Amino acid sequence: MRSVSAVADSQIDYAFDGDWGNDVAWGENGPYDFTSEFARQRRSLSQDIRLSSAPTSLLDWTVGAYALRLTEEGTQLDRYNGDTFRDLSSDYRAVNTALYGELSYDWRADTTVSLGARAERRQAQYRDSDGEALAPTESLWGASATLRRAWGPQRTVYATVGRGYKAGGFNIGAAIPLAEREYTAEYLDSAEVGLRTSGLEGRLSGSVAVFWMERRDQQVESSTQLVLGDP
Repeated sequence: MRSVSAVADSQIDYAFDGDWGNDVAWGENGPYDFTSEFARQRRSLSQDIRLSSAPTSLLDWTVGAYALRLTEEGTQLDRYNGDTFRDLSSDYRAVNTALYGELSYDWRADTTVSLGARAERRQAQYRDSDGEALAPTESLWGASATLRRAWGPQRTVYATVGRGYKAGGFNIGAAIPLAEREYTAEYLDSAEVGLRTSGLEGRLSGSVAVFWMERRDQQVESSTQLVLGDP
């Protein structure tokens, strides 16, 4: 049995020149002083417990359970020439619980089959000073299947298919439209075949692989100008 506990308490401060220019750049429109400040207090507590079979058995297995509790309190303050232009206070909480397992079977002396799966549930709550209140619940799952075969004493060929995921979340910011405040989970389907080899008593190794991946609802960090002419 293996147990891993983790705790984190982070204070994150992020600030920048919100107008992206100086007085010289603004010319007759200067001085133009616009600043943005973000402050977040994030706390997390996680626990993972797994039970594994003896490593010498013909059928290796692992089963486990995972839980994560996350809280984050944030504030955003935009100032124009020293005066408050807009501000936002937010409170975000999420609880993730998951069950997972893996089986690895020595089908033949040179061939191993592995199967794995994970099921997760995420319950989140978000509230802010603009009156937005969201409480999404997501059920997520991933799985994989792998076939490995020894091809000589120092070569292994393999093939694997899998499905992975990333949980959804929230875009937090005073200028973000309410319709864009929440984003959903991302999924990835993949398949791969490859060869791994080593030589010179382990001093030289190499690998080659061919893979295919398809993402759905991909999460990409980006930026946009919401009002034309307003930086």
